[in-house]
Amino acid sequence: MPIQIAIPVGIVGLIFLAAGIAAYLGVWRSWVLRSRRPWEQGTGFASFFLGVALLLIVGGQSYADTLGDLSILPGILFIILAIVMIMRMPQALAPRWFRDQHLETPPRA
Repeated sequence: MPIQIAIPVGIVGLIFLAAGIAAYLGVWRSWVLRSRRPWEQGTGFASFFLGVALLLIVGGQSYADTLGDLSILPGILFIILAIVMIMRMPQALAPRWFRDQHLETPPRA
């Protein structure tokens, strides 16, 4: 990947990563309160995984000579995980503050 592309993609990845960390820590909760659709609730958390994916893709390009196309496989897997987070938020990947306030959990017997 040329440096002219790698640097902007890396910066965008860091921005997404920072937004996702803020969402997971609960620093930025207002977007959850405004979201009415289920797919909107997962977008803040998906930004974390999208940021990781972009950084893995940029970082994996340094190993492209030895690994070939496999160097971007971890990034692609994180992109798929981000899409899953947007489509339907898995309870296992939701932070505790979000599960307690927004996800219905069945009562324990």
